[in-house]
Amino acid sequence: MPLFKEPKDEEVEFFRAKFAGSQADRAIKAEAEANKIAEQMKNSKALLRYCSQDRSTGEKGNSPKLEDHYTTRDLFSIA
Repeated sequence: MPLFKEPKDEEVEFFRAKFAGSQADRAIKAEAEANKIAEQMKNSKALLRYCSQDRSTGEKGNSPKLEDHYTTRDLFSIA
């Protein structure tokens, strides 16, 4: 029974892409991705506020605020 297996071409390409560049480059890429997700969360909060308005009066309804439940830090904890 062999101790190691030969990786498939797809696995090699996946790990090359995943670990390409320096650790600093990967950290910058991860931070940019986190900022992108945070921006999407801000946009969705604005959409939720718009959707909670009463269409007849234009006033906000009695729906709970999103920030009362979750924060971006809760959803995307970065260690």
